[in-house]
Amino acid sequence: MAEFVLNGVVLDLPPDLVTRQIDRAIRAGTYENTEALALMRHVRGRARLLDLGAGAGYLATLPGRIVAPGAVTAVEAAPELARIARATLARNGG
Repeated sequence: MAEFVLNGVVLDLPPDLVTRQIDRAIRAGTYENTEALALMRHVRGRARLLDLGAGAGYLATLPGRIVAPGAVTAVEAAPELARIARATLARNGG
């Protein structure tokens, strides 16, 4: 596993999923940055969120620091990514 930290979120990603483009974006702090900024601008403490296509769980983890426990539901259809998203959420307190 390759470990990355992005905006305080620890991501453990299998090397075969980390393309050169994803590696550069994570290291530059631009991975899903537009989405993360928009999300965090609008999330408030009483929000409930649904992340469809959760991928590695990064965007589902960010609001988990603001909203109540259990207020974020992440859905991922790809079994390997769903496993990674669950691990990301668990590792980061989600």
